[in-house]
Amino acid sequence: MNKILNASPQINRTIRFIYAVKDSIFSPQTLLQEGRISECVGNCDHDSVADEVSRANRTKFFDLIIPVVPFITHNNARSLVTRLFEGVENEVDPKLLDLAGRYVPDMRLLKNVRNEFVIFRDRIFGTGGIELGLSETELFAMMLYKSTHLTDFEQIFQGNSNLDVIYSSARDLVKQEIRKAEIQIRALVARKHDDDALALEIRRLGMKLVSYYQSKVYVLDDELNNEGSVFTLNGELVESVSDRAFWKKLLESTEDAQLSWSNGQNVLVATVAEIQDEMSLGPNVKQWILDDGSSVDDDMRSLNSEIAFLRSASIKELIDRPDLKLEVQGGSKSLDQIAASVLGSKLAHELLKSGYLNRNFALYSSIFYQDRVSAAAMNFIIHHIEPNVMDIYLELVGDDVDVVVRECGVDALKLPGSYNISILDRLIDLDHPGAEKLIESLCQLGDNEFEFIQAYVVSGKNSAEFVARFARVSESALQVVIDGLAVDDALRVELVDIVLCHIRSCEQTISQSKVPKVVQYLTANSSNLPILCSCDSDERSMIVGNLFVSVGIKLASLSSLSDSMQHAMVACCCYELTLANLRIALGGPASFALDVIKQIDCHVYQYVLENLEIYFRIVGDAADCVVSDVLFHDVLRDLAELESPYVERVIQASGPACRIASLEDVSSVYWRYLAANRRFVPTAQNIAFVFECHWC
Repeated sequence: MNKILNASPQINRTIRFIYAVKDSIFSPQTLLQEGRISECVGNCDHDSVADEVSRANRTKFFDLIIPVVPFITHNNARSLVTRLFEGVENEVDPKLLDLAGRYVPDMRLLKNVRNEFVIFRDRIFGTGGIELGLSETELFAMMLYKSTHLTDFEQIFQGNSNLDVIYSSARDLVKQEIRKAEIQIRALVARKHDDDALALEIRRLGMKLVSYYQSKVYVLDDELNNEGSVFTLNGELVESVSDRAFWKKLLESTEDAQLSWSNGQNVLVATVAEIQDEMSLGPNVKQWILDDGSSVDDDMRSLNSEIAFLRSASIKELIDRPDLKLEVQGGSKSLDQIAASVLGSKLAHELLKSGYLNRNFALYSSIFYQDRVSAAAMNFIIHHIEPNVMDIYLELVGDDVDVVVRECGVDALKLPGSYNISILDRLIDLDHPGAEKLIESLCQLGDNEFEFIQAYVVSGKNSAEFVARFARVSESALQVVIDGLAVDDALRVELVDIVLCHIRSCEQTISQSKVPKVVQYLTANSSNLPILCSCDSDERSMIVGNLFVSVGIKLASLSSLSDSMQHAMVACCCYELTLANLRIALGGPASFALDVIKQIDCHVYQYVLENLEIYFRIVGDAADCVVSDVLFHDVLRDLAELESPYVERVIQASGPACRIASLEDVSSVYWRYLAANRRFVPTAQNIAFVFECHWC
């Protein structure tokens, strides 16, 4: 074309074409990728062929080739970025400028980043950015991200960006790891309170050890004499093989240490290694015996420190912990691995790892006009309140909580997006009316509500006050704390006691399938619940008593109850019918006769009449079941009203003074029993009644 134009008669001057091209477009690799040479040529191993192709394509079309020295590369871009900001006052971290230069060696793009930074800074920092506590360094990092991830930056407004995905993954990782730590803490607490089980295991090991040596001796001597038998460990007398100190010393001994047994006639020796094999001492049992409690305390302190770290951890801090892995589909990944795969960009990945991009990213994408709003509060509003996404463990300081409540209103506290430990801590501390709103919303007892209740009773600062308030507004509080929460035994007793202290009435909603478990728990722990042992309020005691009636609880013993609670349980008949309980219920009477009971307490009397089979079993045949002729008639009348099948036995077991003056006053059904036991006055009228009954 150059020759045609210059040879044309219409052109009066020489035309020269200047081309700006990269050298790489003439390389064999580029030609091969573009399909301008065949694969066999591109893959040819002969240097002469490759060189000829390269030289021919680069030189045959041009008269003169002038090389251009690169203006900007990754090596000098950092200096140029710094020079770009020479006329702009800024507080951007120089390390971030170096990072930008390393990954963005394009002058036009860097100028665009600077220009957008200046514009966004003026708009964002001029309308609340300072109050939000935003940083120019973080803003510049977002401008870098915006310029290199245009589409994803736009998705931030809908909460669908890759940064939102990473933020959600970080919060999921925090929730997962805190739950793991809480499970471990519960196990440690249970282990710490398991001294009885340990003592039982040591006694079992002691008996097994004795049996082991005895089996050896039987082989040597059929007539085994155990009198005076002793154990010695490395020559030192052992006081008891059922003592923890002995087993701890044995496990701390070397494997070739010797444990000897002697009964004065026979001596047997075994090494510690042989004993451990014979006793089947696994690593868990060994640790259990060796542990003096200090390692449990150390582990609990470590786990609590880990929970504190997780609640306040930034994305960068979580990325720096490759040991923390989130369970995802197909396995588990660290947050660093998730970020690398989601972002697909080394620059964005480095911005996250360096902490320049963090959970505040959404605050740099638009203008916020609120006054006196912190970045943490605004982030919580954007990521959780507005989309109604629950984050239980995100840590907020008191002022941040105040801002969230002020900006979103009290009604927002009724939604799962507000279910957060820090928020409820603050509301209860201030006795804020919003606390009741939040707690009342938990009465729905959906999945979110159960999850938050579980987390708060374990990690909340005001867990006892929370349970008390929850009990006052929820009719399912008792079932929740007994069967709905995964907590250790000591904490569960505390929670159940709080519920019983604060429920407003005995009307608790307990599903039919859960009633046996609730009954079993309350019955088994009646002596451990402080309210049963120390309550001095008659009103509260009656609420508890009526609750026990509603679920069918019978206490095995009244002895551990307070006076007020004893009276309530007696009035509600919530106790097993035993002599000990009757003695307490009646105040230590001289007799357990039915007429005596009737005079002392009508509730106990009615309860006994309804359970006469048990009554006869516990009082025996020697005692008179009615001793006064004055009340004999009343007792029979009461039995008649109940249609009791034990009338004849009551008549038979009554005292000799118990006689009916007039048979006309009692049911004719009982005349024959009274006559057979001579329990009526032999008047002419009474005799006539008996004959009439006999011949009818």
